[in-house]
Amino acid sequence: MYLFVGHDLWCPFHVSQFEKGGVMELGKLIPQIFFDILARWIPGLTVTVAWIILLGHSAWSNALNLVLAGHLGNNNALPAVSLSLTVVPFIVGYLIAPLAKGVQRGNEHAWWFLPDRQWVSGDEAVGNGYDQLRLKHPDAGALCAKIRAEFTMYNALAPAAALIAIMAIFAGRYYIFIASFLAIPLLAQRGAKTEGTFQKTTRKFCKAAGINLGPADSAAQQSPSPR
Repeated sequence: MYLFVGHDLWCPFHVSQFEKGGVMELGKLIPQIFFDILARWIPGLTVTVAWIILLGHSAWSNALNLVLAGHLGNNNALPAVSLSLTVVPFIVGYLIAPLAKGVQRGNEHAWWFLPDRQWVSGDEAVGNGYDQLRLKHPDAGALCAKIRAEFTMYNALAPAAALIAIMAIFAGRYYIFIASFLAIPLLAQRGAKTEGTFQKTTRKFCKAAGINLGPADSAAQQSPSPR
């Protein structure tokens, strides 16, 4: 492919470099979008829908009507709901993100009641290796980003389940409270296992790419096998 500017001809090398740069930038952007959807939007959507069902049905309708200046009707209800369920869960997801980070820290330090082997240790070197993979090897970095998004999602769903359990108490839906309460440690444990997979996968890619991360923590080496 050639580009003409006036009477000058750009060689194919320049075009390929330009296209390669665009692909690399897109490769960096897509994992971030994927991360936001899994780690922020899905937990936020879970809490938002639970609130609408358990406590806020009338408040949700009133809020939509207020946003539309009192003109909520059959002709605009679907677009309004679709837009709201796209934006609001992101906001809720970012609000519970610190709680998700707390679950991650609890997983890494075995703060919960299950035996240590059920959790995962922190591995700062893996974080540095992950950053290098995203910069130098976008394909490998994208796969690691996917696994990172997954364990962050599970960590965020644990406090989301706790919030749903609280809402279920106020709504008098005790069976939902029991189910949500029991889901909290299961989601946290799943987050720990998936974080262990992230650490092992990142280290394997870094080793293949010649990136030296140093020895892994002993607890990280005992982390569960890939799913």
